[in-house]
Amino acid sequence: MRLEQLTFTRFLAAIAVVTYHYGRGSILMDNEILGHFFHQALYGVSYFFILSGFVMMIAYSNKEVKTKKYFVARFARIYPLYFCCLFAVVLFNVVLKIPFSLGDLFAHLFTVQSWIPTHAQTLNFPDWSLSVEFFFYALFPFLINVVYKRFSLNTLIIAIVAFWVFSQMLLTHAVDHWYIPEPSISTDLIHFFPLSHLNEFLLGNVAAMFFLKYKEQLNSKWNDLLAVASFILLILLLKYPVPFLYHNGFLAIAFVPLIVFLSGDKSKIAKIFNWAPLVFLGEISFGIYLLQLPVYLFYQSVFFYLGFTFNFYVFLLLLIAVAVLSYFFIEKPCRDFINSWYSKKTALHKPS
Repeated sequence: MRLEQLTFTRFLAAIAVVTYHYGRGSILMDNEILGHFFHQALYGVSYFFILSGFVMMIAYSNKEVKTKKYFVARFARIYPLYFCCLFAVVLFNVVLKIPFSLGDLFAHLFTVQSWIPTHAQTLNFPDWSLSVEFFFYALFPFLINVVYKRFSLNTLIIAIVAFWVFSQMLLTHAVDHWYIPEPSISTDLIHFFPLSHLNEFLLGNVAAMFFLKYKEQLNSKWNDLLAVASFILLILLLKYPVPFLYHNGFLAIAFVPLIVFLSGDKSKIAKIFNWAPLVFLGEISFGIYLLQLPVYLFYQSVFFYLGFTFNFYVFLLLLIAVAVLSYFFIEKPCRDFINSWYSKKTALHKPS
């Protein structure tokens, strides 16, 4: 089961995160209407984690995850472009004589940078979230094959929501009492450590299970209104913040209903988001997110000044163009090749 309307939301979240990183000084950041939204767009990563848990549960809900095939598919989907972006950043660092350690390089190569304090934001810094995602991917077969089969939906909802509440209280307490501004070990443990984001992935899982069980009841003419209400709640939380740590899952109170209500096929918004060009933008959003630093380093090296807003728009268009090329010449070919190779290898070893 594929919910294509959710794919385009990845693009919107990726563009928001890129704007947060590189749009400072542009009109998107420096205005009273949208400024507060883009200044907090780093929380889009939290949306990625929740959405990842949701769509993976939807995709594998009626299957037993075959571990080897599953991990090959995840590797084929993520690692080729991940590696290319890492290589590009390392090359720029060498050319520009920006120091980095072999420890940084190996941590990124093995996707464990978020596990090691002071390494998460090194080299291609946005890929810290991929290190977290790889942890989720490693955990997911155990969750779906063992844990989720042993307990009822009601039990899982209570347990995971309780874990989410505990996580919010613990992480908020950690910020209030132990936080030291970056770079520091406490910053990395609170903001980038995989276990600090586990509540988001699990919420995505249980939200998908709830949606699948009550799909007919949740799919109504009110979905558009409820999705808009969820988005308004998100805007209000960003405009009038409450004393919780938004970076690590608190915004799930807006993100989860937004995802669920967009998933119904009676939603007019969902039908718009299902338009093929918008779905394609969602497909290249992974490249947009991972390529933002390599493309920025290149763009900065040939920078010409015509006003920062203009330059940011040119950078954004260049980033989207490069993401399109990477999708057709790196992501898709590598994914197809690796999956095809594994299928052929498996077929050869099957008993006749």
